[in-house]
Amino acid sequence: MTSPQVGHINSICSQFYPQGEISPRRSCLESDLSADDDIRMALRMDTWRKRKEERKQHKLAAQEKGLIRTSSNTSDEFLEQSLINRGFCISGVTFLREGNFARVYKALWRRNGLEDAIPAVVKAVKTRHCCSFPTASGNVSLPTWLQREASFFKIVDKHPHLVQFFGVEFSVQPFVLLMEYCAGGDLHHILYNHSGAPPTPTRALSWVQRKQFALDIASGMSYLHACGAMHRDLKPQNVLAVAP
Repeated sequence: MTSPQVGHINSICSQFYPQGEISPRRSCLESDLSADDDIRMALRMDTWRKRKEERKQHKLAAQEKGLIRTSSNTSDEFLEQSLINRGFCISGVTFLREGNFARVYKALWRRNGLEDAIPAVVKAVKTRHCCSFPTASGNVSLPTWLQREASFFKIVDKHPHLVQFFGVEFSVQPFVLLMEYCAGGDLHHILYNHSGAPPTPTRALSWVQRKQFALDIASGMSYLHACGAMHRDLKPQNVLAVAP
């Protein structure tokens, strides 16, 4: 059933705009909307091109300076160049893992640029730690803390059961520490398989191996204590094996 009012309106519309013809006003509105869409699309494309160019220029500028990217990606393209720019004779920088304090890399390093290259670990301190660092006596600037650590490591790094410390660099970010690479991994991963959850034991160490680990750890800790220092974070994850 058709409403009389609706039927009346339909008859008026058909009188002025016969079937098959389009209302000029409607056509005008559609034309205006189409033009607006084109303008918006052009503006968006222009903004996108500008941002893309800005990112490109920023990347090139960073590459020239040798800066490290602060993203969570494992492919930090500029760290190796950054280290070379700072005087490190280093090559083959590859990502190993990421911790709360730093991103850890393996590299080949030549002491003084003359000796044969040896494997080394590069720790690139995360930028959020570069303002201050908590210590037992309160917060200190990270460069100050690194200077203290470097001075201390010069004393203790000759012990056979302590990881050797090669150097520290904090003239520009990222601040980096260069240390001995221990190919055997940490004790926690030696004892447990992490392919599933929860971790499962892989193999039992012989009593001879257990005794050797215990003696080596005790020897290193005894030397630290004799130097007036405490480790404060001794755990299997921080016990490294020199060889697999």
